[in-house]
Amino acid sequence: MLFARLILPLAALNFTNQAARAAMGLLAPLIALEFGLSASELGLLAATFFAGYALAQLPVGLALDLFGVRRVQAALALVAALGFALAAVATDPLLLAVGRGITGIGVSAGLIAMIKAAAQWFPPGRIAAVSGAGVFLGAFGGLFATLPAQAVLPFIGWRGVFWVLCGIALCVSVWIALAIPAAPARRKRSIVQELSAFARVFVHPAFLRYAPAICVLSGFGFTYQGLWAGPWLRDAAGLGDEDRALMLLC
Repeated sequence: MLFARLILPLAALNFTNQAARAAMGLLAPLIALEFGLSASELGLLAATFFAGYALAQLPVGLALDLFGVRRVQAALALVAALGFALAAVATDPLLLAVGRGITGIGVSAGLIAMIKAAAQWFPPGRIAAVSGAGVFLGAFGGLFATLPAQAVLPFIGWRGVFWVLCGIALCVSVWIALAIPAAPARRKRSIVQELSAFARVFVHPAFLRYAPAICVLSGFGFTYQGLWAGPWLRDAAGLGDEDRALMLLC
């Protein structure tokens, strides 16, 4: 089945993407305690992930067009694994921030790669349904980073959670490399032609109309569950670890 061969491995990397975002909502209080981080320092640490994620969007979009989904996502999954590993062995906030930034780069094409693959391999009338199904499956990564992660946290610690995510990213890289077919043949365009497409996008009336609202919505979604919710539920709502994980799950 084409969906299982093509979309499932890409959804697995998006699973890793969502888990990487949501994990800090659970792990941030423990990390702040171990490294003695203030609220602003913790926010800066979280920002490195989103900075890597954001800065990689245009390059990975270009890479997907030039090299295809299989090669780009298999490589980026290895980058994500490296980021998780650095976070797991971090002995200071700087190395942890570097690891989180690298992780952000590694998971940066989680959504767009699924849309790209769906557009290449499925008829136009099924692209939205196929992409939506992939996003639905990938969203379970956010659930994984709540109660399931809290259940194993006393046994493996916050570093162990990053090691688990590292292992998942490595497995996903192999899965993508073995399962996804080579990209369909396409008309070759120069790098200048590829880059010029960005200019047309940025000045398009539809982009200018909808992009600001999407940016605000995405920003709130990323920062609320990926950073603010966890510490707020502990410090302001006074919830314990398990209750906090349950609220993040909801």
